[in-house]
Amino acid sequence: MRGSSGSSGQKGMIREFLKTPVYKDIIRDNLKAVSHTDGRSIVKAVMEEDPAVFLELVTTTSSLANALMGSLAELGERIAGQYPPGVLTSFIESMAGEIDVDCARRCGAAWKNVAGSLWDASPESRSNIMSLALTAGPKIMASGLNALANAVNSLERERPGTTSSFIASTFSNLDRHEVSMAMKSLSGAFLDQKWHFFSWLFGLAIDRIKKRLGLKEGNREL
Repeated sequence: MRGSSGSSGQKGMIREFLKTPVYKDIIRDNLKAVSHTDGRSIVKAVMEEDPAVFLELVTTTSSLANALMGSLAELGERIAGQYPPGVLTSFIESMAGEIDVDCARRCGAAWKNVAGSLWDASPESRSNIMSLALTAGPKIMASGLNALANAVNSLERERPGTTSSFIASTFSNLDRHEVSMAMKSLSGAFLDQKWHFFSWLFGLAIDRIKKRLGLKEGNREL
């Protein structure tokens, strides 16, 4: 009840603020002025001054993440039905262009190191994560592969040859030894399945031959 009344109170305050142009200008200007260096400075200051307070603040991260995801979900649902695709495309491109790529890389590298140290230091957590991955992983991976296949097909229809260029650029940045070992494991797993692999391989070979000969490739469902 307290959470519900608190949420209603916050909504009412926000609505009142947004009715006043000066507050809207203040909110917009302050949000635009936020920099990743501000966040780094705050974290550094809190950790150096009082680590206990920092750890207490860290426990609220999940609540903040849930609030952020809920906000993004609501934003996506609302703008999808209210604005034409052209406007949305320009909006997303503009927003993506303002993301600090170097900061995103540093964030990813830092949390990769944290995750790696936790993985090495806690066999129990490692076992729990592996169990969760084996339980939910196949369904998540299948959904991701379906979405990826749809995206690739759409992209290739709109911009022929883009997929080949993308793959070439990706392969040039791969760790060949690690990929080789992973491919051997995956190939063995796929070959163990009874899903007409050789008929698919034969169809792929026919398509490649047609492409080499300059014949038009027809649609085929695998």
